[in-house]
Amino acid sequence: MQIADKGRIGIKMLYSSLLLVHILGLLVVVYGDGGLVNSSQLEMFVDEIPDMPRTKGYDVVHGVPVSKTLKITMFQKYWATQESVHSVIND
Repeated sequence: MQIADKGRIGIKMLYSSLLLVHILGLLVVVYGDGGLVNSSQLEMFVDEIPDMPRTKGYDVVHGVPVSKTLKITMFQKYWATQESVHSVIND
């Protein structure tokens, strides 16, 4: 028997064993209990809703709501470019 034939036999055995393991896994999933719990047995609960800050986009002027300008910003972020990193390393 040549070396190439031995390799092919090994690959065929590997594929057949993987197929067998896959079939056994499917049988366990289909026919096994799976540890599932009936949903009627679960305890019911509700999480508290956190008190979130509200941003009002309007003002009340003389009893009439008037839209106001909102300024939405981010923190100042300094980005390091590749050039600035190389200049620090080379100095």
